[in-house]
Amino acid sequence: NLEFYSRMYDVPHFKERILQVIDMVGMKPRLYDRVGTLSRGMQQRLSIARALLHKPAIILLDEPETGLDQQAISMLWRSLKEEGPERTVIFTSHGLERGLEVCDYVVILHQGKLVYQQSSKRLSMAGLRHTYQDITEGAE
Repeated sequence: NLEFYSRMYDVPHFKERILQVIDMVGMKPRLYDRVGTLSRGMQQRLSIARALLHKPAIILLDEPETGLDQQAISMLWRSLKEEGPERTVIFTSHGLERGLEVCDYVVILHQGKLVYQQSSKRLSMAGLRHTYQDITEGAE
């Protein structure tokens, strides 16, 4: 699976890069397993490895923690940080805590519209919760 994507994205030294990302996501023992035999969580880890494989400048993640246990969630954010700060990561989450914890910038969408944006450095968890409640309750 990863060799296919490596060739598709023309990843230089792809065999070394595959070993690197597989190690990052904690799947070294499962390297040669067929994708269909992997659990939902392991398939999610493989998806993360595939997303990191070609070192994209921008990564879009939709609810990336779905199907992951706590260890895998920690691995996900550690892997994204290890790959370097020059990368932009955009992710969706219903977890306000996680958003504030890992993001530099928080955006709230409500009913398909951007209704709030702010640097996470200027927000507290209590302030973010209050803002979110005001937005969602005010729209009803």
